Amino acid sequence: MNSRRLACFLLGLWMGGALLMAWAAAVSFNSVDRVLDRPHPVATSQFKALGRADARLLLRYQVAEQNRWYFEKWETAQIVMGALFLFFVLFATRKTRSCFS
Repeated sequence: MNSRRLACFLLGLWMGGALLMAWAAAVSFNSVDRVLDRPHPVATSQFKALGRADARLLLRYQVAEQNRWYFEKWETAQIVMGALFLFFVLFATRKTRSCFS
């Protein structure tokens, strides 16, 4: 396989992962309202005891912490992918170009 095609494919996967993370973060906050609108029967009594505003605040905090964890892992994955991509471009490509040409 051509190394340029593989490099473009890897960059596309990377960009796709970034878009997936942005989408997941946006959608996860919408899930709080969905859970409060149609709660599980076991959770209904807990939500009533808290009140809707406090239950929403607690669930949004949980979602924010979950998103923080996802972004932390994504950051680590991007550092690894960036290092691997750099080494791939440096050592796997056949064409060598001078910096001065």
